[in-house]
Amino acid sequence: MRTSRPSGRPASSSLVRAEPNSSRGFGAGPSRPLRVILAGGGHSHLAVLEDWQRNPLKGTERILVTPSSRMIYSGMLPGWIEGLYRRSELEIDIRSLAAATDIQVIEDEVAALDADAKLLTLSSGKILDYDVLSLGVGGHLELSAFSGIKALRPVRPIGRFMEQWEKFERSVAQSGPSQIAVVGGGAAGTELAFAVASRFQDNPVPPRIVLITGQDGLLAGHACGVRERARVALEGRGVEIQQTDLEVGEGGQLLHNGGSARFDLVIAATGSNPPRWLADSSLMLGPGGGVSIGADLQSRSHREVFAAGDVSERADRRLARSGVHAVKAGPILAANLRSFVRGDKLRPYSPRKRTLYLLSTGDRNAILSWGSLSVQGSWVWHLKDWIDRRFVMHFQRLAVSGRADLRRTTLARAMLSPSVVRTALQVSLVVGTCLNAINQGDELLSGEAVSWGRIALNYLVPFLVASFSGARARQTMESAMPFRRSKATETNRSDPFDQETST
Repeated sequence: MRTSRPSGRPASSSLVRAEPNSSRGFGAGPSRPLRVILAGGGHSHLAVLEDWQRNPLKGTERILVTPSSRMIYSGMLPGWIEGLYRRSELEIDIRSLAAATDIQVIEDEVAALDADAKLLTLSSGKILDYDVLSLGVGGHLELSAFSGIKALRPVRPIGRFMEQWEKFERSVAQSGPSQIAVVGGGAAGTELAFAVASRFQDNPVPPRIVLITGQDGLLAGHACGVRERARVALEGRGVEIQQTDLEVGEGGQLLHNGGSARFDLVIAATGSNPPRWLADSSLMLGPGGGVSIGADLQSRSHREVFAAGDVSERADRRLARSGVHAVKAGPILAANLRSFVRGDKLRPYSPRKRTLYLLSTGDRNAILSWGSLSVQGSWVWHLKDWIDRRFVMHFQRLAVSGRADLRRTTLARAMLSPSVVRTALQVSLVVGTCLNAINQGDELLSGEAVSWGRIALNYLVPFLVASFSGARARQTMESAMPFRRSKATETNRSDPFDQETST
């Protein structure tokens, strides 16, 4: 572990500091509200915004600092490149989501942080002081190795990349591209290579597509079966895989296979690194340069600072930088920010041992991996599509409705909830067995022919009746509640449909 260098900025502030009323947090005094700042509008802070909609954080002044009023969901970017999604289907209106609970939104980027003085400096030069700070700014791409490449298009920020991609498509609309390189052998680079190949596969002369993975190779860290499936699928699409590091020659040409080539487009998807300004923030940092946090997502050096996602590093265990951890940590982050303000005990975020990865391979096909298990097919893509749309549409609806508590569970969703299904199965087993014993007990005991259709029906009808009754009871309880219980206040349950977001 290392501690970043102090920035040397003065600790003057227009905000009178609140004194902690416990060993863990602050008590919102009657004189003025505490200022809570969310820096970044990424996956983890979406859960915080939802929690504050459901149950406003009383006694606080809340500010969201984000470079854009719209968050673009990275998991659907490859599908957008293929033409499967409209841009509006990827976007979440963060400003509307925040405005519903009196959260001030500042469209700007963080340029510096002085954690000792509790000062956050923005790119515009504005300085904000805070009592509680949550960092969810994500990471940045290290582009020093790409120096001199004029056709370079970094995949982050995603909004800028999408604009550059649209310009590129217009520029090659007549002749079509001849050579495209994707740099990065992780899930993001692999999915982008598949998407680009799928996008231009119907051109009269399809472009040459090269995936430069680096020395670690394709999908390093993934199971062997997944890597082999991806390799075969890439080669089947004509994508060249080069297990070499990026080298740039004179004039911005890429050096590879003993020669050089000038590409029409070079997409950089080499992974995410913590922002550089953390080095001068006074925060304790991990070996990789991220904010060193404990299991409760709290900074190990400054207890009023929390962090989640690519900007952070767990001190107690190693976690890969991935979107799924940012999503899963979000409800815990929301609960701990609330607990810290109240002076209550914080809760740990406990990641699952295995992560569900759904890797799009183009043309509505995908690879699924769960530990050492891997399968592929169109049904996997449809599962991924359902999960992605469900995630985005959830927050789009919250942004439109303005109040999360107005969103009630639909009858179909309630019938499919685990608790309702479990109870219905138990009822079906008991009632169905009794009905079969009464109606066809003699035939079953004597070995005579029985009606299997009736046997199945005797189990199915009680199951459906119990499911419907349980679902309606759940809806009735929700209607009687002033607020639906926030996920941030529930236990950290694992969801089999949580998946890795790759880009």
